[in-house]
Amino acid sequence: MWIGGAIYFNSDRTGVFNLFRYDIATGQTRQLTHYKDWDVRWPSADADGQIVYESNGELHVYDSRDDQDRPLSIDVPADLTIARPRAVNAADNIEAIALSPGGERLAVAARGEVFNLPVEHGITRNLTQSSSAHEREAAWSTDGRRLAYVSDRSGEEEIYIRAQDGGSPAVQLTSGSARGTTHRGGRATTGGSPLPTTPGGCTSSRSRPSAASPSPATPPIWRRTTAGRPMADI
Repeated sequence: MWIGGAIYFNSDRTGVFNLFRYDIATGQTRQLTHYKDWDVRWPSADADGQIVYESNGELHVYDSRDDQDRPLSIDVPADLTIARPRAVNAADNIEAIALSPGGERLAVAARGEVFNLPVEHGITRNLTQSSSAHEREAAWSTDGRRLAYVSDRSGEEEIYIRAQDGGSPAVQLTSGSARGTTHRGGRATTGGSPLPTTPGGCTSSRSRPSAASPSPATPPIWRRTTAGRPMADI
């Protein structure tokens, strides 16, 4: 690029491509940019002596008139209709269903939310109401008072538990991206470490733990299977 009495060019003589200036009158070459990790690529000059180039995924402008180098900020306006809040029918995106121990209600994971629905009569509750997170794999506690589920609200997938009526905030049970939820009356582990047991016999695990056969007086323990179908341990 010939600008005034000098030639501006790109060279990797320092190991990384940078801009240089060659003064025709004196024969001197001077380095203009000093990047050490990212190359200066595709430099191009306008009639006013401004050189635009790309480095590290950003556009920069080097002004030969005052030897100033600055990043170029680009704002592209868009309608972003796909990102606007809108009502969506979650029934078309059901991921898993779990029947409560008493058989009166269903925990439904659909389109990233966890719903508590009546089997026959009652109200539907959206327990999570978190458009910015993905909740899934809902499972009932043995007494039917709580629901556990997996959520990525923290940036990692962790297991949370909350009252089935939504009357109290969710409580995070795991840390370190544990997966899978199971509620049993016995002890459970995740990744080899025991998880805290909450009131109602609620525990969490990566896989189904083994347990001794319960006494005849012990009621069936309902839980969500991998396929999303409820089953009873007898």
